[in-house]
Amino acid sequence: MQNKMNLICTVILACSIILAGVFIGINMNTDMCSDHHVDRGKALLTQEEAADYMNMDDETFARLLRIQEIHLNNKELAGRGYEPSDYIQYLDVFEEKYFSIEELDYWIKKNMLNQSIFYK
Repeated sequence: MQNKMNLICTVILACSIILAGVFIGINMNTDMCSDHHVDRGKALLTQEEAADYMNMDDETFARLLRIQEIHLNNKELAGRGYEPSDYIQYLDVFEEKYFSIEELDYWIKKNMLNQSIFYK
Protein backbone atom coordinates (compact mmCIF):
# COMPACT_ATOMS: atom_id res chain seq x y z
CA MET A 1 0.00 0.00 0.00
CA GLN A 2 2.86 2.38 0.87
CA ASN A 3 4.54 1.61 -2.47
CA LYS A 4 1.38 2.58 -4.39
CA MET A 5 1.20 5.88 -2.49
CA ASN A 6 4.86 6.62 -3.25
CA LEU A 7 4.30 5.81 -6.92
CA ILE A 8 1.23 8.06 -7.14
CA CYS A 9 3.07 10.95 -5.42
CA THR A 10 6.04 10.50 -7.75
CA VAL A 11 3.82 10.56 -10.85
CA ILE A 12 1.97 13.66 -9.63
CA LEU A 13 5.26 15.42 -8.83
CA ALA A 14 6.74 14.48 -12.24
CA CYS A 15 3.65 15.74 -14.09
CA SER A 16 3.73 18.98 -12.12
CA ILE A 17 7.37 19.57 -12.99
CA ILE A 18 6.73 18.86 -16.69
CA LEU A 19 3.69 21.16 -16.81
CA ALA A 20 5.60 23.92 -15.01
CA GLY A 21 8.45 23.59 -17.53
CA VAL A 22 6.06 23.80 -20.47
CA PHE A 23 4.32 26.83 -18.97
CA ILE A 24 7.62 28.62 -18.35
CA GLY A 25 8.83 27.78 -21.87
CA ILE A 26 5.67 29.14 -23.47
CA ASN A 27 5.89 32.36 -21.45
CA MET A 28 9.56 32.86 -22.35
CA ASN A 29 8.83 32.30 -26.05
CA THR A 30 5.90 34.74 -25.95
CA ASP A 31 8.06 37.38 -24.26
CA MET A 32 10.84 36.95 -26.81
CA CYS A 33 8.44 37.23 -29.77
CA SER A 34 6.43 40.14 -28.42
CA ASP A 35 9.03 42.69 -29.59
CA HIS A 36 8.53 41.59 -33.21
CA HIS A 37 4.78 41.43 -33.53
CA VAL A 38 3.17 42.57 -36.75
CA ASP A 39 -0.59 42.49 -37.13
CA ARG A 40 -1.11 40.36 -40.25
CA GLY A 41 -4.67 41.69 -40.51
CA LYS A 42 -3.47 45.15 -41.51
CA ALA A 43 -3.76 46.06 -45.17
CA LEU A 44 -0.51 48.04 -45.19
CA LEU A 45 2.57 48.22 -42.98
CA THR A 46 4.71 51.24 -42.25
CA GLN A 47 8.40 51.08 -43.11
CA GLU A 48 9.28 50.22 -39.50
CA GLU A 49 6.63 47.48 -39.38
CA ALA A 50 7.82 46.09 -42.73
CA ALA A 51 11.40 45.95 -41.44
CA ASP A 52 10.16 44.19 -38.32
CA TYR A 53 8.10 41.78 -40.43
CA MET A 54 11.18 40.91 -42.48
CA ASN A 55 13.17 40.50 -39.25
CA MET A 56 15.56 43.32 -40.16
CA ASP A 57 16.54 46.34 -38.17
CA ASP A 58 15.22 49.66 -39.49
CA GLU A 59 18.64 50.78 -40.74
CA THR A 60 19.23 47.63 -42.82
CA PHE A 61 15.76 47.82 -44.37
CA ALA A 62 16.19 51.53 -45.17
CA ARG A 63 19.58 50.76 -46.76
CA LEU A 64 17.97 48.06 -48.90
CA LEU A 65 15.36 50.57 -50.09
CA ARG A 66 18.04 53.20 -50.83
CA ILE A 67 20.02 50.71 -52.93
CA GLN A 68 16.82 49.84 -54.76
CA GLU A 69 16.10 53.56 -55.44
CA ILE A 70 19.63 54.07 -56.80
CA HIS A 71 19.23 51.04 -59.03
CA LEU A 72 15.83 52.15 -60.32
CA ASN A 73 17.09 55.67 -61.10
CA ASN A 74 20.29 54.55 -62.84
CA LYS A 75 19.75 55.02 -66.58
CA GLU A 76 22.56 52.60 -67.44
CA LEU A 77 20.71 49.78 -65.68
CA ALA A 78 17.31 50.62 -67.15
CA GLY A 79 15.94 47.99 -69.49
CA ARG A 80 18.27 45.20 -68.40
CA GLY A 81 15.42 42.77 -67.88
CA TYR A 82 14.70 43.32 -64.22
CA GLU A 83 11.14 42.50 -63.25
CA PRO A 84 9.11 44.58 -60.79
CA SER A 85 9.21 41.62 -58.39
CA ASP A 86 13.01 42.05 -58.20
CA TYR A 87 12.25 45.12 -56.08
CA ILE A 88 10.37 45.59 -52.84
CA GLN A 89 7.05 47.09 -53.90
CA TYR A 90 5.60 49.91 -51.80
CA LEU A 91 3.04 52.67 -51.91
CA ASP A 92 4.43 56.19 -51.43
CA VAL A 93 1.91 58.53 -49.76
CA PHE A 94 3.12 62.01 -48.80
CA GLU A 95 6.72 60.75 -48.60
CA GLU A 96 5.73 57.88 -46.30
CA LYS A 97 6.25 54.34 -47.60
CA TYR A 98 3.61 51.65 -46.99
CA PHE A 99 4.12 47.94 -47.70
CA SER A 100 1.75 45.05 -48.34
CA ILE A 101 2.46 41.82 -46.45
CA GLU A 102 1.55 39.82 -49.55
CA GLU A 103 4.06 41.76 -51.67
CA LEU A 104 6.76 41.35 -49.02
CA ASP A 105 6.08 37.60 -48.87
CA TYR A 106 6.22 37.37 -52.66
CA TRP A 107 9.51 39.30 -52.79
CA ILE A 108 11.04 37.12 -50.07
CA LYS A 109 10.03 33.88 -51.80
CA LYS A 110 11.19 35.02 -55.22
CA ASN A 111 14.55 36.26 -53.99
CA MET A 112 15.16 33.22 -51.82
CA LEU A 113 14.55 30.92 -54.78
CA ASN A 114 16.25 32.95 -57.50
CA GLN A 115 18.99 34.64 -55.49
CA SER A 116 18.39 37.88 -57.38
CA ILE A 117 21.52 39.43 -58.86
CA PHE A 118 20.20 42.85 -57.89
CA TYR A 119 21.40 42.46 -54.30
CA LYS A 120 24.73 40.76 -54.96
